[in-house]
Amino acid sequence: MTLKEKFQEEPVVVYQESFTLTNQTAEQLVEIADEFAIGFAEFCIQSKVHFFDDTENGKIYLVDLYKTKYMMSELLQIYKNNIYDTKR
Repeated sequence: MTLKEKFQEEPVVVYQESFTLTNQTAEQLVEIADEFAIGFAEFCIQSKVHFFDDTENGKIYLVDLYKTKYMMSELLQIYKNNIYDTKR
């Protein structure tokens, strides 16, 4: 199932009213998700993130610039904070 189909399948609640997304709205949301994913991938490349398998702690990603280990969810949060800070 594509992201667009998933968006259209799930009902959306806005001010207590439920509706399904139009094709145009679903396409806009997919475009937003694509742009976000591409931005995150570019952030990882620019930050020189490398995969590091730590069997004790699970999958960890190493950032060369700081020699710091992060889980992917932590890198995602850093990226989100970075986007928020640049939009202020």
